Order: sequence, then structure tokens, then C-alpha cells
Amino acid sequence: YWGAMALLMRGGEAVRAEKELLVRALADPAPAVQIAAARALGQYAGGDEWERSLEVLAERADASRNPYYVAIQALNALDALDERARPVLARIRQLPDTSQDASRDPRTRDYTGRLLRKTLADLDGGKSPL
Repeated sequence: YWGAMALLMRGGEAVRAEKELLVRALADPAPAVQIAAARALGQYAGGDEWERSLEVLAERADASRNPYYVAIQALNALDALDERARPVLARIRQLPDTSQDASRDPRTRDYTGRLLRKTLADLDGGKSPL
């Protein structure tokens, strides 16, 4: 995780230099590692690596199929990608809003819904509803 984050923080040149390492990290057993690598590739890579990174993020952003905090991390990454996340806009629109799920901690349960709405508003060119 921290290796992928360090490459992301160092920027495009570092990500491109270690692209193969980040591509392998997309299949890491730890979702946090997958998401960090996907964010770095999504921000700075092109072609197949960029497309695969968006696929990983869209898959992990589904709070009905992933642990709640995994979905939050993936949604945050998609939001940070701004326009580079546009190719998965249709998938983001289909993500469930679990903000009213009573089984979630009431202190954080509406976070995914707010983040989802903010990301969609940004990609739709509108202002964030938050």
C-alpha cells in the first residue's frame, strides 16, 4: 500500500517507471493495495493499465459487495481521478447508495452516499450537492 502511495505522491514519472509493479499490485490480495495501485495508474498511466485501474476501482467501490471502508477508499480514488474516471461513469451511476443501511454505524453510514453523489455531480459538470 505505502509503496503504491509513495509512487502516486512522486507523480507521473515515478508511476510510469514502476508501472509493472503497480500492474501486479492490481491483483494483490489486499484491497487497499489494489486501490492504491489503481489510483496511481488511473492518474498517470494510459492504455490498458489505465482501463484496468478504472475497472478495479469501479468493482471495489460497490459497498454492497465489498467491505464498507474498501468501498469508501475506492470511491475516494474515483473522485480524486476527476475526468479520468469518466469512462466508468455509467458504472458509478449504478453503484448502490447504502447510506440508509441501518446495519451500518450511524456515524459513517451516509458517507458513501454523499461521496457517490459528489463524484457524480463533479463528473456531470454540476456542483456538488454537499
